Amino acid sequence: MIAAATAPALAQKGLDEPFQGAFKEALAGKTVAYVPVAMNFDLTEGWFAGLKKELEPYGVKVIVRDPNWKHQCRRAGGDDVDLGKTRR
Repeated sequence: MIAAATAPALAQKGLDEPFQGAFKEALAGKTVAYVPVAMNFDLTEGWFAGLKKELEPYGVKVIVRDPNWKHQCRRAGGDDVDLGKTRR
């Protein structure tokens, strides 16, 4: 009976995960570039929102490059990220 009474208090402390510290340090300050075919429909907007929601709490900067269906621009979007240039 005592274990049942203390269970909520232990749950509020969170899990002891020894790899979380190194994981968070490795992600902090990184940049993730999302380069879809186009950003003009719900699926790509949703993916971008999901990436931001999950990665930004870890200190990851999430950027998007919208080539607007121009396939030659998709490669250029990746090159901009490699060079450290940002447009958005």
